[in-house]
Amino acid sequence: MTPLQQDILRGLCIEDATYEQLAQRHGIAMGEVAAQFGAGLMILADAFEERRPWWRGPRRR
Repeated sequence: MTPLQQDILRGLCIEDATYEQLAQRHGIAMGEVAAQFGAGLMILADAFEERRPWWRGPRRR
């Protein structure tokens, strides 16, 4: 996870910052805040997902 994604996740989940505040803090558009937040959430979801044995193959979504 990039430092930007970490800061956006921390800002939204812990500091209760708004997308607008984070966009101003980092000098990016609010849409980019949303994109980075989503990317960070996907990284966290993958980190917490139970790993399947190699012989079972990948999960289908």
